[in-house]
Amino acid sequence: MRSIALGMLLLTYGFLQAADPNPIEKSLAIQRAVAEAKTFLAARQPADAVQSLESVLDHINGDADFLALLRQAYSEELKKEKLKRIPEPKRLADLESKLAILNKADTPPQPEAKPNPKIEDVPSPKIEEIASPPPAKELPLPTPANARASELLQQACQLFIQAQKDSKQYREAATLFAEAHALAPEFSKDQLAAWSYCRIKIAAETWNQSRRDASATNTAVREIESALELVPDHNELQNAGRKLIADVGGKPRSPVPKSAVASAGGKWTSLESDNFRARFQGSPEPIRELLTQAEEARKTIFTRWSTPSASAWQPKCDLVIHENAKEFATDTQQPESATGHAFIKISEQRIVERRIDLRNDDRTMTADTLPRELTYIILADLFPDRDPPRWAAIGMAVLATSTEAERCTRTLERCYRDGELHSIEAFLELKGPPQADGVTAYYVESASLVEHLVKRKDAKTFRIFLMDSQRYGLEKALDRQYGYASVKDLDQDWRRANLTTARGQTP
Repeated sequence: MRSIALGMLLLTYGFLQAADPNPIEKSLAIQRAVAEAKTFLAARQPADAVQSLESVLDHINGDADFLALLRQAYSEELKKEKLKRIPEPKRLADLESKLAILNKADTPPQPEAKPNPKIEDVPSPKIEEIASPPPAKELPLPTPANARASELLQQACQLFIQAQKDSKQYREAATLFAEAHALAPEFSKDQLAAWSYCRIKIAAETWNQSRRDASATNTAVREIESALELVPDHNELQNAGRKLIADVGGKPRSPVPKSAVASAGGKWTSLESDNFRARFQGSPEPIRELLTQAEEARKTIFTRWSTPSASAWQPKCDLVIHENAKEFATDTQQPESATGHAFIKISEQRIVERRIDLRNDDRTMTADTLPRELTYIILADLFPDRDPPRWAAIGMAVLATSTEAERCTRTLERCYRDGELHSIEAFLELKGPPQADGVTAYYVESASLVEHLVKRKDAKTFRIFLMDSQRYGLEKALDRQYGYASVKDLDQDWRRANLTTARGQTP
């Protein structure tokens, strides 16, 4: 039986622990380990792939895809070990033993049953305004002339009342509330409470009918949290929602900052995609396109440096769209000249908040600002244990852009002629821009060095190089991945490839 074999394998590694980590933490850890392992296997480093996978072996609960990848890593390391001039007998025996255990594992263990969330205990919100829906023209909409929005909201209110006797109506009511809100986001408090309750009830019932695995739990938690954001001051629903999250085995994330909503006097609304939640004012149509572009950029960035992300973000990344530079600066405490700002909050080795602030008046938002700031967010997934060096993060972010990357290339020679560039050895020792007037040169040199190393092999190798630098040190990592004997060799190669003749001197 696979369950018995896996138990033996876990005991072999000594990974059994008394405390059972949160399902979301498990999912994130597995996702990172699998991404690292695939990268290492592509680079023909199976021993490192094995190390990444074994670090989360106690979390996988018999996942067939994970075990197949682990079996591949063991097999490739075993082949590599046998090809050595002097193989290590102990390691050969260890790998053969682990492969034998995996090959015997044929029946996956069933996930442990969890109690049903008691939706009956969730009190229906006290609704007065929609108990007897008024005529459409009297509904509190910001644009009463919008006949379609008024009609949808009235239908949703009627279905919500009917759902008190026929729970099947909650799903249709929730759909109509969402359509009305997209057209006219100014709902009354009672209407928001009704919509929130519909979504919470549907999320709980969907989870009841699922396999109740980590994926289903993540989906339920995301939906309940999103529903609760509609009613931040409704104590009954807030308490009921948090209880449901605990019942399904989830863990609430930290509240999304309310500064943007407060600063706009409650005129903000939101739209969501699989991995993003956009907060904005005005028409929803441009935001739908922005969410599509954000999803595409996320996939592109993950694929470039590692592998496509296997699961949706939990929590989602908030995209807060400010109307202009002044509002952006007020809410983010960043200079008005900035076009974007990325923020990550980590608690107990888990990402609990992702946020990107953008400006609606930024003409380069989708071409430059969004992919640049999104790269900073994704780096937290690509480097879960330790942040990459500042120069590497900047260079990777710049390479995600269009016009910024070209501008850095054009500015490099000017910085060289003006004596603003450092030797690579001195540059790598810097923790960041040395002073205010050195910011441009630091960004330009960061982008140039990252681009140089990526061109020498590829983007995935560059990420492995950064990980090797954390494990083995800079010079050993340069030798392992690029064949440079020293940082000086890298400096000479970089100058020869990137710096053209200036002031009559050769680089």
